[in-house]
Amino acid sequence: MMMMMPNKSLLTDEDLPRFDEMLSFLSNAEIQVLFNNVEERELLKGEALFKQGGEGATLFIISKGSFDIVIENSDGTRNVLTRLSVGHIIGEIAFIMGVPHSATAEAAEDSGVYMIHRHNFDAMVLEDPTLAFKIIQAINRVLCYRLSRVNKQLSNILHGDKVT
Repeated sequence: MMMMMPNKSLLTDEDLPRFDEMLSFLSNAEIQVLFNNVEERELLKGEALFKQGGEGATLFIISKGSFDIVIENSDGTRNVLTRLSVGHIIGEIAFIMGVPHSATAEAAEDSGVYMIHRHNFDAMVLEDPTLAFKIIQAINRVLCYRLSRVNKQLSNILHGDKVT
């Protein structure tokens, strides 16, 4: 399979908001509740965290290393959309919407993640709805920022504009 690399502007996550920074407003007690509901997983370079089309019932927070987000086209070509590093979330669309993953996440180096499974999050909603709301609010901020970034890139592609 051929791997196609996008232009450099799509490869960096330096201008993306970090999910962990968005949770900085949580109290110590809320952070403890959150981390009581996560699991840790380590991956080797090249290992897939999840695959395009696979079930998505888990939210991942990158704790170590980085992940390439890859789309495989119908002709077998693979496009790396971005590389995300420590503090960023992945799998959020599938987690929120309950749909299959729209891309594959591959460890670009030996990496680790914190995993919040949907059933644990649903229990958290019942036990501490304020905390669950804050987490959803942080996820929504990330999603809105990413959508805004895609809109700007699409405008650039369609119109040759450098939208900032």
